[in-house]
Amino acid sequence: MASMANEQAIRDLAEQIGRRVKKLAENYAETYPYRKTPSERREWTWAVGRFWEEYCQSKSQEGGPPWELCARDHATKEKGEYLVDFMLFQEGYGPRIACESEWGMSPAGIQWDFEKLAGVKSDIKVLVHQCRFEQIERRLKEAIRDTVGAHVSPSEAFLVMGFESETKPEACWWIPDRNGPFTLKDIEFQVLPS
Repeated sequence: MASMANEQAIRDLAEQIGRRVKKLAENYAETYPYRKTPSERREWTWAVGRFWEEYCQSKSQEGGPPWELCARDHATKEKGEYLVDFMLFQEGYGPRIACESEWGMSPAGIQWDFEKLAGVKSDIKVLVHQCRFEQIERRLKEAIRDTVGAHVSPSEAFLVMGFESETKPEACWWIPDRNGPFTLKDIEFQVLPS
């Protein structure tokens, strides 16, 4: 089986996340209303997890080896939180997608989550957050350069989905053209049109 780290797979995944996560979050908020503080985004965290459950089901129905959210023998018996917030495995292949979901407005918090994401192996590494990309771009590049730059390869891709504007998500991606290490200039995220 080949890696999913290609531009078309990233475009398809970004489109699905952008369309589906917002609807799931809205449905959750309508079904389970609660008082929340400005930094609390429970419905969005839930929506990202539900999206990955649906994604695994759809990939498993396409034929081929089934997909699973989290490892089969995960010690906590919970879905998600296997090294990162969400990890999707394909039977007989291993980690296909890793995801960190960060709904705080702190660029430092987003960078910390991205460092965890960048350090794991998977075909596509997805960061879902609520800032504008320009607020965190340098921090994400530094995380790749400083934390795991020497371990990132062309068989891996990064997809960064920003929901700063809840009506129009922002998607940026990068696939390394070689094995690391990388300088900041080597890391050029591309913006996907919405």
